[in-house]
Amino acid sequence: MSQQVKTILGVIAFVVVLGVAVFAYNALTRDTEPEIFAPADIQQVPNFTMLNAAGEEVELHSFFGTPIVLNFWTTWCRFCVIESPHFQALYQEAGGEIYIIKVNLREPRTTVENFMQENGYTFPLFFDVDGSAGNAFRVRGVPMTFFIDANGAEVGRVQGAVTEQTLWNGVGLIVGE
Repeated sequence: MSQQVKTILGVIAFVVVLGVAVFAYNALTRDTEPEIFAPADIQQVPNFTMLNAAGEEVELHSFFGTPIVLNFWTTWCRFCVIESPHFQALYQEAGGEIYIIKVNLREPRTTVENFMQENGYTFPLFFDVDGSAGNAFRVRGVPMTFFIDANGAEVGRVQGAVTEQTLWNGVGLIVGE
């Protein structure tokens, strides 16, 4: 095979590989709405004790009677930081109709309080200081969001960052709209 044919074939192979790489990059990075996964069978969620911003112990079951959006997060998680403005918007628009329970996993209070203050967030803040809340819900990565109806049953969950639209879709599941 001549050198010229080898060069042409090499250029063609390079263009094909480049095209596949561009296609794969575009397919993997386009904005898609996260999927809300429904449990196979609807069951009441486990109870756990967390600390509120005042340092008082609060049980999850004490919020039953009102739909709940439960989110496990940390300040060091990039996706948790990205989704936080969506929770703030939801809290401002629907905070009186649903409970938004954002449970920080095992971070120092001052770190979380500074994060909230620096970003102007006012949604209720809760702390899982020993990991028991995350363990009760089998949280293996953050962020993780659960949509819980007024009876305390999980009707959906999202593993990973949520968009504002995903939050509203989940709220629709728990308030019956």
